[in-house]
Amino acid sequence: MDDLSCFRLRNVLSCILEGVVRNGDKTVESQPVTRFTALAAPNISIRDYMERIYKYSKCSVECLVLGLIYIDRFIQSSGIQVNSLTVHRVLLTSVVIAAKTFDDDFYTNTHYARVGGIPPEELALLEMDFLFNIHFSLYVSCEDYQRYYEEIYKHATMYCNQCKGMDLPRLTWKSRSNEGSCLQYGKGLGIRDDSPTNVNFNASDY
Repeated sequence: MDDLSCFRLRNVLSCILEGVVRNGDKTVESQPVTRFTALAAPNISIRDYMERIYKYSKCSVECLVLGLIYIDRFIQSSGIQVNSLTVHRVLLTSVVIAAKTFDDDFYTNTHYARVGGIPPEELALLEMDFLFNIHFSLYVSCEDYQRYYEEIYKHATMYCNQCKGMDLPRLTWKSRSNEGSCLQYGKGLGIRDDSPTNVNFNASDY
């Protein structure tokens, strides 16, 4: 995926997450306080925070999509709503886990914590809490990834007036004789069938 498409995808992902937060804020007063709950909403916007994470963690853009998938699993499994008080910690944690799971190279928690603006010890606890809440369900098949990406694409092209004009590449299957099948963004190499989330975390690791 080229730089412009990556930028557009990050904007669309931010827009989707902002919608999740608006929905979560409707019941924020009735939500329990969790490890992810801030005392007050951070001043940095979701969009700027995602850009900061992407820039300084040097994660792949696929990690941001995987992070959104993990957030969806987190909401469904834990019942914790993502709102203005929880979104920044949830976003940071999901992307850190995605980077450790998907990317070949990743940083230490000390670096990620500095990027996210929290102590390393807190990030370690957030990571552990997040993993237990999703029951360590980190594997994302290419079919699931494609399904989520298709919804992201529809958000940009059909559902959201704010995102219209964000011309995202389509994600399609392509057969590669030497490497098997893969998902491909437009003309650029995307994700091999055997590559997403091939590292397993277990409760015994924590």
